[in-house]
Amino acid sequence: MYITNELECNSLMQSFYSKRLPIPTVNSSGITCILNDRRLFFYLCPRDNRLNHDYYFTLLSSLSPSQIIHLMESMLRSKRILFFSYYPSKLTKCCLALSLLIYPFVWPYSFVSLMPSVWLRDLLDSPCPYIYGCLYETIRQIPLTIDNEIIRVDLDLSTIEGSNDTSRLFPLNLRQTLESSLEYLKRFRLTKLNSNLINIAVSEACLYVFTELFYRLPDFFKREKISTKINEYFPVVKMPDSGIDLQSFVSIDLQKTIINKEHKREEIRLGYEFRLEEFLSVQPMPSYVVFLKEFIDGIIHFLLI
Repeated sequence: MYITNELECNSLMQSFYSKRLPIPTVNSSGITCILNDRRLFFYLCPRDNRLNHDYYFTLLSSLSPSQIIHLMESMLRSKRILFFSYYPSKLTKCCLALSLLIYPFVWPYSFVSLMPSVWLRDLLDSPCPYIYGCLYETIRQIPLTIDNEIIRVDLDLSTIEGSNDTSRLFPLNLRQTLESSLEYLKRFRLTKLNSNLINIAVSEACLYVFTELFYRLPDFFKREKISTKINEYFPVVKMPDSGIDLQSFVSIDLQKTIINKEHKREEIRLGYEFRLEEFLSVQPMPSYVVFLKEFIDGIIHFLLI
């Protein structure tokens, strides 16, 4: 429509925009818009993409609830995780399921659910965190010893090896709630017919944990214009008649270093001031504080910076 008639396209978008979005369910009535030439356009609000699959069913069929939670904690600690299986579909589904468990957060490092052997040879010993899925024959083609710090997950044998860190990250009460929820699903609801129920239940159980831990977070953020602070240290200078902005030639790393030295630890460079100590002081339990300190210094710090 945009190619043939921009006015009609704008009219259609305004028509959609003026109506309320339908509820994202299978039986939603959707939105219908009619243009002047009587053409009908229909929009059905899509369901959450995290729920349109059997990833969680596959993950629960392959690993125990305690193993799944251990892998979640390993992700939040930015560990290197390597999955093995004879089956490509199982690898892909379990890797994707694991990455979705930490919603609304995202895995910010390398992620390949089906790693080709040509790539694996160069990337396996990378010091950076990653999640890689590998077929057994792929591993056999790599004549090297796998680092003991790499967490190795055998989806076919339901085993986890590697990493000497056995400490738990989640607060005990939240970990027990999450494990009980996953255990119930695995024992009483783990069938293909219940895949949609499993998706919803797993998503809500994991989201409950993060909601309990972070629901007060927005109260301790303050928006500020950080760009003015950058200009205080690196004023914009233009060479006569050249139009060249010399500030763009200043090392980004040097800018970050100077700004971090001059401002408090809680200030995030994307334009927010985060009052970390105040946020931690309102937590109901010491175990929450332990988790939040490690998590904020890990993935959240990486994402915001």
